[in-house]
Amino acid sequence: MRSGRRQCRPLGGAAPAAVFEAVEASTLLPLPKTPFALARWSTATVGPDIHIKVGRILYPVPWKLMGKRVDVRSTAAFVQVFHDGELDPGGT
Repeated sequence: MRSGRRQCRPLGGAAPAAVFEAVEASTLLPLPKTPFALARWSTATVGPDIHIKVGRILYPVPWKLMGKRVDVRSTAAFVQVFHDGELDPGGT
């Protein structure tokens, strides 16, 4: 069976809704409790003033990261700083 240019899976005369309920519905996972947040990743080097620049904004980071390279994950709601793959809790 063809729909447009795509080859469709034959259903053996069964209704698509019946095939979904019998075969596919049990394999679906529940939706996550929190909505997906689109994030942008970047890298930064912590300056001598213990700040990193993300976009046009400066963010303070722990002094122990001064001179280190960090990975930054930013969303519309928050900025997370990672050093050596670990999320920095902000209090080190």
